[in-house]
Amino acid sequence: MSVDIDEHGTVTANGRTVDYPTAYGWCLDSPETITELVLDTQAFATVIAEAEHAGPEEQAAAVRRAFEAGVPRTPGAGWPAAPPREPAREEAAGDSRRGEADPGAAPARSG
Repeated sequence: MSVDIDEHGTVTANGRTVDYPTAYGWCLDSPETITELVLDTQAFATVIAEAEHAGPEEQAAAVRRAFEAGVPRTPGAGWPAAPPREPAREEAAGDSRRGEADPGAAPARSG
């Protein structure tokens, strides 16, 4: 998939406009879609989650911010070409997510 953000802030994926419900649905139901579109899925999901209770204008703006935060992939890039996902990225998500368990993260080491 390829992602484009035009001069008006409209985000398209493979030529189709991406709206907030679609982006939010990817976070919940189709995380593999996000990995096809952006390099940093956690940054993308964090921006989308922060706009969950916002109004329609703020949510529309959040879609663009999410793709910018997640760094859109270049057309044709595949997940194996991306940098490896690291579980120690919680600092980038901010204090609101600290302490939440990440089911994909490795167990904490002691000593």
